[in-house]
Amino acid sequence: MVATIPTLAGMVSAGELGFTLAHEHLIILSPGMRENWPTLYDEAAIAGQIRAKLEAARAAGVRTIIDATTVDLGRSIPLAAAGAEGTGVNVICATGFWLHPPRALALLSTDRIADLLTSDVETGIQGTGVRAGVIKVATSGRVPRGLARRMLQAAAAGQRRTAVPITTHADAGRRGGLAQLDVLEASGADLARVLVGHAGDSLDLGYVDALLGRGVLVGIDRFRPATQGMALPTVEDLVAFVAALCSAGHGSRLVLSHDATAFNDTTSQLRDFSFVPRVVLPALMKVGVSETDIRAMTIDNIRRLFDRQG
Repeated sequence: MVATIPTLAGMVSAGELGFTLAHEHLIILSPGMRENWPTLYDEAAIAGQIRAKLEAARAAGVRTIIDATTVDLGRSIPLAAAGAEGTGVNVICATGFWLHPPRALALLSTDRIADLLTSDVETGIQGTGVRAGVIKVATSGRVPRGLARRMLQAAAAGQRRTAVPITTHADAGRRGGLAQLDVLEASGADLARVLVGHAGDSLDLGYVDALLGRGVLVGIDRFRPATQGMALPTVEDLVAFVAALCSAGHGSRLVLSHDATAFNDTTSQLRDFSFVPRVVLPALMKVGVSETDIRAMTIDNIRRLFDRQG
């Protein structure tokens, strides 16, 4: 059985994904703002901004973007679709939650939350018919507690029902991805279909080794030309980090991305989706990373993650 993946423009096979950026955001909106004060938002301009960044990514070789935007990041499928239309870039949308899930979820059972995730995957998001292709979860500390823990449990239940991958936002400085995996595995998730994000933030080779030992994919996904106030490694440090991981034989388990945003209503400092293919890949090759590892990190590893649905 061949896996097919829903995108903003329809279904594609895993083999059609091509060069994939594993963790990006077309739009980040403050929840509730656009719905209550729409005059603050020029939707045509926002869609145009998204379109321009996707077209630049396409010109640089990108074929697919996993959009990790969730409800608490202001997910808007109609606005994302308007921006992506005609660009030729596959956009895989997410269900799930970031660090600020709606407070109303605290009153729902874990199974009921899993129902919401399952509906987004099997029926569609926001009444659009566009289905989610991944489940997103996020934690900020070392050990997830309370509602954050229940979000992980609900994500595992959603994955068991739908077979879609889980992608995470994890605190690398506190080795938070390992605690996420403990909860996911105890809740019945298939770790072979889990991608732990932001693992390069700490430049901790031991942490990445420990994650890989659990059978997951690992995202080195914050390649940015400038950190813009965030305490993140430089591009040069991340290139050396990826090169070291590839030298240790881990290229077949890594994916690359920016964690960039085409439109964000909280900042004017935006990044594009073409920095990895334009700048990072030549830098990796310059320090000796093989073409085989480059292809694995940008094409093959993500394809296998989705192939496991089939």
